[in-house]
Amino acid sequence: MTLSHLTKAGMFNPTKGLTVKNINTTGIVTATSGSFSGNVTAVDGIFSGNVSIAGTLTYEDVTNVDSVGIITAQAGIQVGTGVTIESNGNSNFVGVSSLGTGATGAVYLYNPDADALSATTNDIYGWKAKTYTSGLQVNSFLYLSRSGSNGLTLGYNNATGSYITAQSGFLRLGVPYGGYFNIYSNQIWLKDRLQTTTFALFEKVSNSLWKSSLYSNNQVKLNIEPSGISVVGTTTTGQLAVTGISTFQDIDVDGHTELDNVNIVGVTTHNGQSKFYGNGNASITWGDTGYTGHLSFDGSNNAVIRAASGKALIFQTDHVNTRMTIGSQGNVSINNDLDVDGHTNLDNVSIAGVSTSTSGSFGPGILEESYMNDTGGGIVGNYNHDVLSYGMVWYGVTNAVGGWTFNIRGNSSTTFNSISSTNKVTTMTIYSANNNAANYMSAFNIDGVTQTVKWAGGSAPSVATGSGVDVYSMTIMKTGASTYHVFGNFTNFA
Repeated sequence: MTLSHLTKAGMFNPTKGLTVKNINTTGIVTATSGSFSGNVTAVDGIFSGNVSIAGTLTYEDVTNVDSVGIITAQAGIQVGTGVTIESNGNSNFVGVSSLGTGATGAVYLYNPDADALSATTNDIYGWKAKTYTSGLQVNSFLYLSRSGSNGLTLGYNNATGSYITAQSGFLRLGVPYGGYFNIYSNQIWLKDRLQTTTFALFEKVSNSLWKSSLYSNNQVKLNIEPSGISVVGTTTTGQLAVTGISTFQDIDVDGHTELDNVNIVGVTTHNGQSKFYGNGNASITWGDTGYTGHLSFDGSNNAVIRAASGKALIFQTDHVNTRMTIGSQGNVSINNDLDVDGHTNLDNVSIAGVSTSTSGSFGPGILEESYMNDTGGGIVGNYNHDVLSYGMVWYGVTNAVGGWTFNIRGNSSTTFNSISSTNKVTTMTIYSANNNAANYMSAFNIDGVTQTVKWAGGSAPSVATGSGVDVYSMTIMKTGASTYHVFGNFTNFA
C-alpha cells in the first residue's frame, strides 16, 4: 500500500486528502463519507444508511430477496418466461395461478375502476369471466360444484337463452326468512326432467287473456281464465263449496257436497238417489234469465212445480216429443193416449184425439160433448167439417139453401184416418134445418172419399122433409186404414 500526504507516521493530513492504491484488511473499515471512482469488490457488505446507485444494479444467482419496505421497479418485473408485470399495471401469468390469503385460502379480486378484470383462454370463446363494478360476467357456464360440472350450472347461450341446472341431486329454491319469491315471464312451463311431459303452463295469451293450465299425460285437465275455470274429465271431491256461477263439463261427486248458484251446461247424470233440501221456501230454479221454472214446497210441505208467469209446463220424451202441456191458464193438453187406473176426478177435461177406456163410471153431474152451432147462411155444396175443432155433432141453424154433401176430417192438415183407430166405432150426427125438400144430403164423405152407407129402412133419403130439422145419424166402424162400415139413419124433428 502506498500512502501520500502523511504528516507523520500513523497520521495523515485530512486537508490534503488520502490516496490509496490497494487496501487489504481483515477487520472493519469505517468511513463516515467517501467516494469510490472505480469498482468495489467485496464478499459481504453492510450498510447502516442509505445506498444510492445512479446506474444499473445487476445481480445474478440470487436465491431470496427479502425486503421489509417497498420494492419499486420502474420498468416492470419479469420472472423467467412465465410472469410479466408491466409498469402500466398489466400482468400476465402463464400456467396455473393461485390467489389466496392466510390459511383459509380466501381470494379477493378488487376492481376499483370500471375496467374489466378478465381471464382469457385460447379457445374459440376467448375470455371466460370478467368483473365489473356492477358484478361478475361469465361467458358460457358457471359451475358451483366440488366435482367438475356435476353440481349447479348457470349457463347462457345467445341462441337458446339462460339456464339454471342442477346436474345431480336436487335443486331447492326458497326464501327461508320471509319476503316473496317472484318468477316472472309471459310463459312459464313446468315439465319433467326430460322435458317431454308437461305438468303445468302459465302464459299470457294476449293483452286481455292470461291462462293457467294443469296437465295430465300431456293433456290439459284444468284451465283457469278470466272467464272462469274449465275442468276436462271426471272431477272427484269430498266437499266442494262454490260461491257464484260455476260451469262444469263432467262432475263425479261422492259424499256430502254443498253447492251455491250452480250453472250446469250440458247433461247432468245422477247414479243412485239425489236429494235436494231447502230451508223454508227455498226452491230449485232453472231456465234462461227472465223465464225460469221453480221446484219448491209450499207451507204444507206439498211439492210445487211452477213455470214463469205466462208460460207453460211442457213434458217431453225422447228429448223432443211433447207428451203433455199444462198451459198458463191451467188447461192440460195430452198428445197421446191417457191410461188412467183407479178412481180419478177430472173437471173440465178437453181431449183432442181418441180416448180409450175399458169401462167408465160417471157420478151425478153432466156428461158433455162439444158441437158445432153453425149460424151461417145455410149449408150448400161440399161442406168440410173439422172434428178436431168442432167435435162429432154439427147443427146447421139456418135452413139449407141447396143440395149438399158432408165431409168429415181431422182438420185441413190432419186426416180423420190418422186420429181414429181400427176396430173402434164413433157416430157423426148432422142436424140440418130445412124448408125445401130438394135441399138434402146426397153423399157422406170421410177424408174426401164418398162412403157406401147402409141406411135404416134399406134406402137412402132422396128428398128432405121440407120442414123442421132433418137429422142424419152416421155410425162409423173402422175396419182398417181408411176403411169403414157406415150405417145411416134419417129422421125429422118438427
